[in-house]
Amino acid sequence: MVFKKDKEFNQMINIKLKLSKKVIILLIIVGCFTLAGTYLLLITNQPTNDDYYFIGVAGTFEDKSTNKKNDMLQGLELAAARVNQSGGIDGKTIKLVVQNDKNDPSIAMKVASNFSQDKRILLVLGHYYSTPSLVGADIYQKNAIPAITASATYDPITHDNEWYFRTIPNNSYYAEFMGTYLGLNLRQWPVVIISGEDDFHQNITNDFIKTIQKYGINLIEQFYYNIGERDVSPQLIKISNTIKRINKKSIIFISANTKELIELVRLLKSSPKKYHFKIFGTDSAATSQFITGLSTFPREQNKPGFYSDGIVTLSASIPGTGNQQSFQFYQDFYETYHKDPSWVAASYYDTLILCSQAIKRSEIVDNAGIREKRKKIRNALNEFYDHKHAFNGVTGNIFFDDNGDAKRPLIPAHYQNNLLIPEYIQYQRKFNQNLDHQAIDQSLNNDIVVIDNTVLNKKKLVFANIQILSIKPYKENNQIFSTVDFYLKFEFSETFEDNNICFVKAKEPVFIGKPVMESKEKGVTQRLYRIKADFKHKIDNQSFLLDRHEISIRFHHKSKTADYLTYVPSLTLKDVTLFDDWTIASHHSSICRVENENIPKLKVIKDNLYYSQVNTGIILSKKMNGIRWIVPFFVMVILLYGVFFISIDRMSTILYVVCTAIIINTYYYYKIIPLVNHSYLIKAEMVCLLIYALSILVFILNACVSMFHVKKQVHKERMIRYIGIVIFPVLIVIFLMIVF
Repeated sequence: MVFKKDKEFNQMINIKLKLSKKVIILLIIVGCFTLAGTYLLLITNQPTNDDYYFIGVAGTFEDKSTNKKNDMLQGLELAAARVNQSGGIDGKTIKLVVQNDKNDPSIAMKVASNFSQDKRILLVLGHYYSTPSLVGADIYQKNAIPAITASATYDPITHDNEWYFRTIPNNSYYAEFMGTYLGLNLRQWPVVIISGEDDFHQNITNDFIKTIQKYGINLIEQFYYNIGERDVSPQLIKISNTIKRINKKSIIFISANTKELIELVRLLKSSPKKYHFKIFGTDSAATSQFITGLSTFPREQNKPGFYSDGIVTLSASIPGTGNQQSFQFYQDFYETYHKDPSWVAASYYDTLILCSQAIKRSEIVDNAGIREKRKKIRNALNEFYDHKHAFNGVTGNIFFDDNGDAKRPLIPAHYQNNLLIPEYIQYQRKFNQNLDHQAIDQSLNNDIVVIDNTVLNKKKLVFANIQILSIKPYKENNQIFSTVDFYLKFEFSETFEDNNICFVKAKEPVFIGKPVMESKEKGVTQRLYRIKADFKHKIDNQSFLLDRHEISIRFHHKSKTADYLTYVPSLTLKDVTLFDDWTIASHHSSICRVENENIPKLKVIKDNLYYSQVNTGIILSKKMNGIRWIVPFFVMVILLYGVFFISIDRMSTILYVVCTAIIINTYYYYKIIPLVNHSYLIKAEMVCLLIYALSILVFILNACVSMFHVKKQVHKERMIRYIGIVIFPVLIVIFLMIVF
């Protein structure tokens, strides 16, 4: 008897050893094949130059480290990431090759030559400043390589050069636009001009003077400083002191480099005596370098805006304005770099996206020569030649004239607490460029104006702020709504028919009624309304656990189209009263163009009958809801899986666990699942079905284990148990991947 037991024991040991050897050999074979496959995969997937489209970037960078990239490089890298993440260009990714010209003509010449001779480079973006761009222009033209700048504004850069493009207006357009804005809105203010004596600033100043003279604006004085001197401070001090002695209500127009502009602003605003003048700066006043330079002064540090407040400039882009993709760009940029983007970042972002479209259109092939590739890309860029064939970017529509320049409206803005705030009156390209019989009356009323042979129409800008007071969700007919109590504040100049706005996505028509507060100061009107309305929830189908809902408050004007009216939206969420354990997870606001569904589509397109609509979204989450529903299922899965580790001798315990899981699951299926939001119902039902399936699987496998145990077939008993231990989590993972 003892001998028989020893024999059975030895047989079990031999079976274990054989199984262990087989498993070890199998694991070694699988491991070898895995290593070999991984090695081959790495070799075959190793990227080569043929997997990239190389684009040269010529700029001026103080430090190319991660935290100190300038606006140009940040905008380009964000755009490259967007293109690459969306699949690249025909499967190829963009790779930026960055070189620093240090704003030095000799270095710029070397950088341009390097890019021209590098047979990988398809085109060049840059240079940042005008002097390096002018030097590089000849080299790019001689070597037939397309180049695009989104920051250098000196007119001659693109003239008589079919290879150089510019995605922002040049100096002449800038000066005419600024002069026109003054002529239409501040004609009664005389002007004092401060400018450098170099060709760049003289180009701006001369065009500016011509424009303001057309509007009869009085030019008090012109001051010039020699930019070639090593230290221009004595000249700037003398100019500022002279202006203070004049002490007249005036506009001081400054055409200067950033360094001199900062010093002039400091000198003009440092005096304790208040002088009656407004400072207008060129595009350098709209850069981040300008604000950064002012912030080094103690007074600016103690009181942000001490020097910058009230300074007016023009910008191609301002956070909080623009189209829907502009707001997405502002959000992405802020999340990436933790700051708002300047117009430089936005312009270069647009430029790279435009380039990616041009490369795609050019249909270049790998085996073609580099000159042929560059020529095709140049030709593709020329296809953006008018408003109908423009690239629609975050800074607006971009298309090139005969000189390769993009002449488009700019945004007049002023500084407030170191932030650029757009003016209440803007000008944009008129949809219909034909001047009809009403054009004379519109021109006399300053409703339309012609700049550089382009007709622009006057556009009102209204600041719209929504301040949420309380949100109370409720359910009605299997749909979820929220009663939202909020303030709606409008801020505008001249007139605005705020009682003619229309809320969309509201349960019932919303009437704003009479304002609870109204004030008028210096031509600016503020009106505050208190509104209580019901809005339908939009449920996030991908957030089963967190139970996320979005409440959208959207409105637009009923009659004023986007050509004549737009908004700067903002959303305030402070001390909001919420009910039923809801919390605010996030929020957003933006502008989009919508159409009137009652107007035929063809007429909408023909007459550009689109409306600017304010879109605000509040994301609500209810964490406990999802957790309360999912925890019981999680417990049931753990219990069922634990059965595989219970001795088969305790079969009654195994049956008890399986039956308990089935009973709990049935209870939840009939009692709890109906309470789940309709959008999640199918997923919740599938989870219940999974528990049923797992319970049956566990029961069948343990029945097999019990059968082999009785027959004393130890090998088969262990095999079935191991199969259950492995297949159980695999089935759950597959289920989660398919359903969620």
